[in-house]
Amino acid sequence: MSTISDETRLAINKAGGAVFQKALAEVCLEESKAAFKLEGQSAVGEGFRGLGELAMTEMFADPAVDQELKHLINYIDLNKLVPIFLQPGVAPKNEGQL
Repeated sequence: MSTISDETRLAINKAGGAVFQKALAEVCLEESKAAFKLEGQSAVGEGFRGLGELAMTEMFADPAVDQELKHLINYIDLNKLVPIFLQPGVAPKNEGQL
């Protein structure tokens, strides 16, 4: 893994969080809601996992990269994701974390 400054790492994590949030809560909101309704919480994670595997299989296999991706959650406005997970008439499945 390359060495980058903390400032660069922060900028990358912020940008990644913004992309994730926009994809889930804006561009694909109805699709996200439908997937959650049919498949529960795992649908969202599995969707992005599949996309990541397709786009960058080797990169995501690196444990250091995987660790950095966990920081993205710090830069996602979870309030914008609420409409996906709190739908009238849909009881969330108890599946643990996303």
